[in-house]
Amino acid sequence: MGQCCGNLEANPNMFLGIDLGTSSVKVALYDPHTGRSAASATWPEVGELPRYSPQPGWAEQDPTDWWNAIVAAIRSLPQEFVSQVQAVGIAYQMHGLVLLDKNGAPVRPAIIWCDDRAVDSGSILAKELTDESRAALLNEPGNFTLAKMHWVREHEPDAFMRVRSAMLPGDYIAFRMTGLTSTTPTGLSEMIGWDFHSRRASNEAWSAVCDLQTRPELAPMIGAFGAVTAEASEATGLPANIPITYRCGDQPNNAYSLGVVSPGTLAAVAGTSGVLYGVSERPIRDSRDRVNTFLHVTDKPTAPRHGVLMCINGAGASYSWLSRQSGKAYQELNHLAESAPPGSEGLSVFPFGNGAERLFGNRSVGGRLENLDTGVHGLTHFSRATLEGVAFTMRYGLDVLRQIGVQVSTIRSGNASLFRSKLFAQIFCDVMGCPVEILDTDGALGAARGALEGFGRTQPGFPVVLDSLEPVHATQYSDFYHRWSKRLQIILAS
Repeated sequence: MGQCCGNLEANPNMFLGIDLGTSSVKVALYDPHTGRSAASATWPEVGELPRYSPQPGWAEQDPTDWWNAIVAAIRSLPQEFVSQVQAVGIAYQMHGLVLLDKNGAPVRPAIIWCDDRAVDSGSILAKELTDESRAALLNEPGNFTLAKMHWVREHEPDAFMRVRSAMLPGDYIAFRMTGLTSTTPTGLSEMIGWDFHSRRASNEAWSAVCDLQTRPELAPMIGAFGAVTAEASEATGLPANIPITYRCGDQPNNAYSLGVVSPGTLAAVAGTSGVLYGVSERPIRDSRDRVNTFLHVTDKPTAPRHGVLMCINGAGASYSWLSRQSGKAYQELNHLAESAPPGSEGLSVFPFGNGAERLFGNRSVGGRLENLDTGVHGLTHFSRATLEGVAFTMRYGLDVLRQIGVQVSTIRSGNASLFRSKLFAQIFCDVMGCPVEILDTDGALGAARGALEGFGRTQPGFPVVLDSLEPVHATQYSDFYHRWSKRLQIILAS
């Protein structure tokens, strides 16, 4: 069931945020009078959304599972609140590919962000583009959405022939709500379909893969586009004809909700993947394509900001794996990890194994456990070493961001995923060597606040800072990190 917060009196000014993740869907109702969540829900309540791997390295989900989970999550909220919603905001797992036929039905399962089958397709697509077109994209096609579409064209021609619309996961949810096929400038940039030089959709990149008619109509990042249909209203309980006023990928949404809108502050996520996201006033290109630049969410397209994204596919996925294998809930693992000393008595975890890693040249590195001493190490050490490995991996990414000119003085995170653990938050702070702030927000609440702004209303205040951390064991963890990173270089060279 949904969780209620604060005053339970129905408010005629509620705003709904939807956060479509890989493992679950979270929805939140935002009350602008209090500046806080009035109610929230996660679906499924137990377990995770189905994910399929037909071959090693592949990752697919059924888009109808997303929609059914969203309907169930909204239905679990207090319906007197849901009936008063004024607008909807959508955040979603980035870089996936949803292909619809002429009837609006999925042609095949969605190929999601951590699927690595399209790496070679991305290389082929890059060669088909002119140098000028590639430079304007800021990023190589890599394993992103257009590369995934190229793969379908080459390997599943029968399915490709039935495609009438190609879109991102969040675009599909907007389609189910409004009946309109659309995407946003931020969405096109994460597909690797945005021309940063001319500030328009890249016809060259899209037409190199398929007909331009398959590209959805362009909708604003912040602002009304489409309205909830009678069918979607009946399914969800939302009022018919209310607008979708905000939509963007989960990482820019997270940064936006944390107030990361200018250089110097980074947004961090430690969920299934580990992410650091900074903002630049100018487009930044990493010559080695280890990190990527996308459009940052803004309501001022004439003055764009750019989000620089470092993503490790593994990260928290390794903690989820440990939870499943040990039969221990995350809270139990956190408690066990507190019993192990910093450095885990030499045990090292390299938390990869969840698809090709952009940071390592689109290689599938594989997860590793090293220096195991069965006479010394137990589950307490394994739990802490995994948390430390996630933090070390993100520090490696931070070093890359600094190398290409991204500024950092403070890191902010929402109170979600691994950052719910005070131990992990402090380890992360020590490894990063800079202040860390934990704010009372998450992806769904951020999307709801975005919906409010897209509706033309000013947000009443910044999310509450729940905790401000300073490095405590920075020197000690610096030594541990350098030992870990040296070993990583040997792994990468092998």
